Amino acid sequence: MRAFFAIELPDKVREEIYSNIKELKKLELSCKYVERENLHITLLFLGEIEDKVLNERIGLLEEDFSKMENFDISIEDMGFFYNRRGLVRVLWHDIIKNSRSIEDICKIIYAYFEDILEKNGLLGKHNTFKPHLTIGRAKKINKHQNELLKDWGRRYNGSNKKMEFNVEKISVIKSDLTPEGPKYIVLKEIGLK
Repeated sequence: MRAFFAIELPDKVREEIYSNIKELKKLELSCKYVERENLHITLLFLGEIEDKVLNERIGLLEEDFSKMENFDISIEDMGFFYNRRGLVRVLWHDIIKNSRSIEDICKIIYAYFEDILEKNGLLGKHNTFKPHLTIGRAKKINKHQNELLKDWGRRYNGSNKKMEFNVEKISVIKSDLTPEGPKYIVLKEIGLK
């Protein structure tokens, strides 16, 4: 199965982010936006993993995570990842407050699953992890549309909007790819202290 670790969002935060997505849709750009129910903060994407292996290692993680304090985070500015031509490829929200706590959690998960990441060709991709929340992926946009998107991002960032919440658990999520888009199923929630 395909699986990943994530921080799920409280309903209030999910609704606020989705209202931003609805505003972005008004720009009528060629983007695939994340569905409301699929919004989350990805911590580590594992790729394919056997159920038995995943469950064994989750047991070990539970022990480590039970010693970690829960923490507050703040979702703030909007940012972009670009392709080689300088056009927006991915739209995301930045995690500002306590991104260090998220990075510490990622390092622990990474240590338990390094061999799986290597097997799936994902090992190097997690060395430069930046905590973020993906809200969409640009398909085919031209330079004019690219500028519209960047202008929208600058206006949003100038509004100083913040969405804060407390992280009390980490979720292990199964990802089933379908023609309609990914379907996520929470397999396990691992509580923090």
